[in-house]
Amino acid sequence: MERSHVLLLVIVALAAAACTPPGYVGARDYNRFALKAQEEGLWREAEYRLRQALAETPDDARLHNNLAVALEAQGKLEEAHAEYQEAVKLDPANETYRRNLREFTTAHRWEYELAEEEEPAAPGEE
Repeated sequence: MERSHVLLLVIVALAAAACTPPGYVGARDYNRFALKAQEEGLWREAEYRLRQALAETPDDARLHNNLAVALEAQGKLEEAHAEYQEAVKLDPANETYRRNLREFTTAHRWEYELAEEEEPAAPGEE
């Protein structure tokens, strides 16, 4: 390899290292922290960390599923449902995500039915 090519590779490597701030925390670290927070029942903290992770890797089905769990635990059912659906959409072959969505839907069906009953009829729909 020519000396100019080696120098170019060194410059590129240094530039890449400079783009990563010291103490950088990535999506994997946010997810680990969130899982520990969930174990301690710190659902808002878990939600916050998972949203940070998803900002970096929005197509990670595992993060959507984990966020859904945190949202469900806080009673944020519409958001949880959307996150469970997104996890299945991103990884339809994953039986865990499909089971979680199915169990969520079964567990909260009555709440959705009750909400639909409470909605006032639109004019002309009576």
